[in-house]
Amino acid sequence: MKIVHVVTQYYPSIGGLEYAVQRLAEEQVKLGHEVYVVTSTYSARNRSKKEIINGVNVHRINAIKLRYSDLMIPCEYPLNVFLSADIVHLHAHNSLFNMLIALRTKRLEKPIITDFLGVMYLRFHSNLLIKTFGSFYQKNTLKIAQKVSKYAIVTNVLDMKLVQMKYDLPCALIPYGIDEVYFEAPKNPLLFRERYKISEDNIITYIGRIHYTKGVEILIKALSYLKKKVKFNAVLAGPFEKHYLRRLINLSITLGLTGRIKFLGSVTGLNKISLLDASKIVVIPSIHYENYCFVIDEAYAREVPIIASTVPIINHRVSHLKTGILVKPNNPYGLANAIYNLLSDSVLYNKICRNIRSIRQKNLRSWTEYASNILKIYEKILGMA
Repeated sequence: MKIVHVVTQYYPSIGGLEYAVQRLAEEQVKLGHEVYVVTSTYSARNRSKKEIINGVNVHRINAIKLRYSDLMIPCEYPLNVFLSADIVHLHAHNSLFNMLIALRTKRLEKPIITDFLGVMYLRFHSNLLIKTFGSFYQKNTLKIAQKVSKYAIVTNVLDMKLVQMKYDLPCALIPYGIDEVYFEAPKNPLLFRERYKISEDNIITYIGRIHYTKGVEILIKALSYLKKKVKFNAVLAGPFEKHYLRRLINLSITLGLTGRIKFLGSVTGLNKISLLDASKIVVIPSIHYENYCFVIDEAYAREVPIIASTVPIINHRVSHLKTGILVKPNNPYGLANAIYNLLSDSVLYNKICRNIRSIRQKNLRSWTEYASNILKIYEKILGMA
């Protein structure tokens, strides 16, 4: 089968969606398929426009970016790639790049499936301007996605309900996969502790993009309430913009948290797994809608309780007082109380750990399983099933 994936950005661009598409494409190659990725040159201008990465044929085309990555206009169309495609898979209906490519591909009468990610995402945005104009934009991309797609794929229950209620499309719920090493690697908290010289028992961890929408400032403010109540070290790990990182460092100094917080860049592989193993709690303090949030799966795989804000989709993936604690967003005092209660209540903490242990094998799947489930949808569409 010749499969063409369309995504705004691809490796070496770093992001949850980009990584998911990369893993899916590479797994499909392993399963014996001819796989192409059509993407923009954005974030990869120093790389060849055509290259093969781990068996995947990557075609980068010139595009114009209008401030936000979702507002990317393709300037080219690799006709030969699409002419011989058996199936075309669009990743994210919110992407203007994807939808414009899809409208042209529709004329070729190629079967198209679309990932509907964050169907109501922009309606929940914390920025009023984005919320207002973004909702109008999203309605239009949804209409295009509905028009061009034969099938919808979603990663969570909320998007499944919304697609079924509002759009006349067959739909499958297929959550993303997780690297098998998260299941297989033995617990090794010392790797992280020794590398970063942290001996404190209570490590409170944030892993993700260091961005204002992720609520990192809320977490730092919450930690300032905790500093006289409990001993801890906080680790904030993930890619960042320098000016925003400087703002967070200044905030932590102002709040008297010098020496309590370590700001790291991106952590990967065994270092990331060891950080999770060393962590007492993983905190996800997002202030608005999250499309998936990979760190939830990673924390569950390593049996670490989660404290998270009650924003979609997180509130559908973390079960309050069962696999973690949910608190209102933008509430540093409430977040501080939740952290303190979980650290000081060993009965509750151990109960949550047991609950995570009991669901991890049932609820988590490898990327190979994810790719196999996606291929079943392709086969269904092509009449092979």
